[in-house]
Amino acid sequence: MKPPEVLDALARADLTRLGFRDADAADCRALIASLADAPERFSRVVDLAGKLHARIGDFFSEDLPVRDDGGLASFEEGLVTLLALVAVSAPVHEAYVARGIASEAAWRSLADLGQQVHVFREIFGFFGLCSQTWCVANFTGRHLWLGRLQFTLEQAEAAGEYACGIHIPESGPLTPSLVDESLAAARYLVPRTYPEYPVTDFVLHSWMLDPDLMACLEPESNLARFARRFRLLGGSEPGLHDALFFIFQKEPRLQPLDLSALPRDSSLRRAALSRPLEELRVASGRLVT
Repeated sequence: MKPPEVLDALARADLTRLGFRDADAADCRALIASLADAPERFSRVVDLAGKLHARIGDFFSEDLPVRDDGGLASFEEGLVTLLALVAVSAPVHEAYVARGIASEAAWRSLADLGQQVHVFREIFGFFGLCSQTWCVANFTGRHLWLGRLQFTLEQAEAAGEYACGIHIPESGPLTPSLVDESLAAARYLVPRTYPEYPVTDFVLHSWMLDPDLMACLEPESNLARFARRFRLLGGSEPGLHDALFFIFQKEPRLQPLDLSALPRDSSLRRAALSRPLEELRVASGRLVT
């Protein structure tokens, strides 16, 4: 993308459709306006926007043009990535529509960008983005936000096989009826949207599948009922960071943290703190119900 194209795309971008809350949209517009006095930043945005535009439809490349380095990328890098993603949002939307996704559903999927900006503000208290790897991968067109859940087209472990990853945005209760609706939509749309990549499984990789944590919740709680939809695949990894980030909205790699001061203001948080938080695990499961 040429500099004038990027400027025009940023000026035309519909931040509301991209999921930006009012405060975040205002800050993003101010950031766009500031590019006139920040030629080095603008040059980086143009370069990255060009790379992102070239990767639309390239769902599985590991050669991402930007990464968040495990949460350690600078806030400046996050802002550059954010602007580049906004600049390519229209052609990514067009790619979704070309695959048969309705226009509004395509914008809903792209609205995860605004959701990630919102999460950033919830954690740090100001405008920015720290989930660059996630957003850049999804702006290839591999991501669908269908009702309560999100879904990503992914390569399976076996060569030539594909899976659909399930993700849970922070957007309200995880009620069984809403989950059922999302799963039904995904089972219908995913194979029709990506027919050249036949999906064999729906999988979840999450702290929500830690059996010890789920055992601390009421069996009929939304989270416990959701976890029972999956059969564990074996193996797990340390989940301290995920617990702090997703349960307590803290990013320990970028901000000071006093574990003894974590709140116990919900049943989930109380359950997480009922044993050493360092023991929480992230596991993988296959959807069975």
